[in-house]
Amino acid sequence: MPADDASQSAANPDLAGQSSAATSKRERIQRLYGEYWSPRLVTTTYMLVYLTEGAVRSLGIFLPFYLSERFGLGPADIGFFVAAAYIAWHFKFIIGLVMDLTPSVRGWRRRMYLMAGNVMRMVCFFLLARAADPWRQAFPAALIIFSGDALLDIAADALLLDVTPPDYHGMGFGFGWGGRAIGYSLSALFVTWAVSRFGWDGAISLMALYTIPAFAMAAVREPPLTEERRINKRVLALTFTDPRLLAAVIFAIFGASVYSFDPNRGVFSLVIKELSGRSLRGGGLASVAFGLAVAVGSPITGMLADRIGHKRAYYFSLAGAAASLAGMSLLTPERVWLMYPLSFALGFFEGFNFTTWETVLGDLCPPEFPSFLFQYFMSMLHVSAYLTAVFVGWGIEALGPRMTVLLSALYISMGFIPAYFVRPLATGKAERI
Repeated sequence: MPADDASQSAANPDLAGQSSAATSKRERIQRLYGEYWSPRLVTTTYMLVYLTEGAVRSLGIFLPFYLSERFGLGPADIGFFVAAAYIAWHFKFIIGLVMDLTPSVRGWRRRMYLMAGNVMRMVCFFLLARAADPWRQAFPAALIIFSGDALLDIAADALLLDVTPPDYHGMGFGFGWGGRAIGYSLSALFVTWAVSRFGWDGAISLMALYTIPAFAMAAVREPPLTEERRINKRVLALTFTDPRLLAAVIFAIFGASVYSFDPNRGVFSLVIKELSGRSLRGGGLASVAFGLAVAVGSPITGMLADRIGHKRAYYFSLAGAAASLAGMSLLTPERVWLMYPLSFALGFFEGFNFTTWETVLGDLCPPEFPSFLFQYFMSMLHVSAYLTAVFVGWGIEALGPRMTVLLSALYISMGFIPAYFVRPLATGKAERI
């Protein structure tokens, strides 16, 4: 410590205590993550997992067509089928808690769940392709595919948080979110072609190949389950009684509301259709432009966030997301050419916003139970996504698409308020955010 700092610390015990705590946290970060952080291996394999996740989740885009053409199901049955198949995604934080409580077996902990989830997905694609009954065969297969995908998602996030120092969270999450966009964009084109060439049986069987790249994350070495990484009552109590957690939860709910316009959620296509008057083909190409922007932008902006500070980068991302969403109001049937640059801009800032939002929340997670708390935060996102979807559906009919888009841009800007109050948790990974 420099002489000036030392004299100030001696005169001010509080300053000395803060300096000591900061030094202690830096030493802990180096001890917990220094040996296991391999930037190229971790980010590449995490991106591959999310690439397969994006591709597998694109099944949700095609299920309505498959169920209608193959089994003759109506809209009500299809809606129930798809919603029920996603049931595991509503309980991710419980699965995360189970993962945090799981002991290490021969150096395998998160990877056991990751491999199990991936095998579930692979096997059940073949079962879905051969289903002869929608409820006794197709539904269990789809349920296991999406449950395995949830298991894989939770395990990959937990492993990333286990081995990544907080100063590199942006790079890790950015490559993952970019990989997901590549997955669903390529799959949308591939499955459309495969169905026309091989029919539904062949196309869904080929989707099983999507799962292969995810096995690569088994190469990431997991740290041993030491006392500093073991979940316990004390750290749970300290975390959930920390008054700063309230701001983090509100931030988790409202900080990434622009995610509601992700093409996989359906709202984006609806807005494009109402503003441009274009059919499915135009909306599909706009989704590809959106996905391409996410794929390109998320890794770059994630690394930028690591350089300039995670919360500062989040502010830039949210301002850009609100501006680009408001810009969609310029789209009209007469200016339909704007659909692609506007979709690209919205995709870039949606990826930027989601990456920095995840990064800030990852900074807050304690090393003792990163999976539980991170998935708890993730579950909050769906509250805002649901509210946004309901508002957009109502607003298009009551206010018109242009006013709805402008009000949605104002709504997502609410993220600035909780972000201002978010501070590092005493038990969290990061010294600063």
